[in-house]
Amino acid sequence: MKTALKLSDEIMEVSYIFGTPDDAIGKVEEYVKAGCGHFVINLWFSPSELKEISKLFAVKVIPYFKH
Repeated sequence: MKTALKLSDEIMEVSYIFGTPDDAIGKVEEYVKAGCGHFVINLWFSPSELKEISKLFAVKVIPYFKH
């Protein structure tokens, strides 16, 4: 986590997906339109947040792409 705080905004914007579920959907769509068909998802959160964030991703983001 400490290392992530040192990253520039520019690096964060091109390397990570963050924000609301709608933000995540938009960013994933950009990659899909560019031809990406497979993703590796790492949810970088504290253990106390991980369960809630994982559920949010599973309920809001993943179903959007099930077509």
